Amino acid sequence: MSVQFWIRGPQGGVVGPFDAQKIREFATTGQLKPDMDISKDGVAWQNAGKVTGLFPQSQPVQIDDFSAAPSAPPAFAPAPRVNPAPPPVYAKPAFVWDEHGRNLSEVHVYGNSSQWVGPNGITLGQSVSDVEHANHGAFAITGWGWDYGGRGYDWRGGALSRQGCRIFVDFDARGTPPDGESDFMSDSAAIRSANAVVQGVGLAPNE
Repeated sequence: MSVQFWIRGPQGGVVGPFDAQKIREFATTGQLKPDMDISKDGVAWQNAGKVTGLFPQSQPVQIDDFSAAPSAPPAFAPAPRVNPAPPPVYAKPAFVWDEHGRNLSEVHVYGNSSQWVGPNGITLGQSVSDVEHANHGAFAITGWGWDYGGRGYDWRGGALSRQGCRIFVDFDARGTPPDGESDFMSDSAAIRSANAVVQGVGLAPNE
């Protein structure tokens, strides 16, 4: 039985097997090109352009048994296209200056995820309990439904009140939050029912 060969196209598609005679024919008709690969076992591949006698000026690499003859031209199936996963989109800090554009009045980051980590490990997507852990205790959060709704800002003497600057954390309520311009303690039933997560962290100079 003559040696059989497989052909691998530029996009990775593989066809075969074909005998040596057919490989020569494909090279003559241009269906096999020098930038394609051939293999006798589908594992070890050799660039077709380097096989002795297949193409003009090819560099000698001996592949034995070029003689015999089936018929159909190779049809290269393109290699499967794999769409790469989109890179993660991270929120980035924003800088807010005073009305004269001279002094930095606030730095904040808002979004769903970020590589930025705030004081005591606070970052976007954390729960109220996570922020309590960072503060080493409960804190006050404003009711939702107004401009500053869902904001933790009064740390009640906890660790986040001793960072050398003012810290505020804005929460996105995933459950049923309390409304209004009143403060609610983070460990209260009203806040627990809000099922809130951090959507923004801000730092500002002490007043």
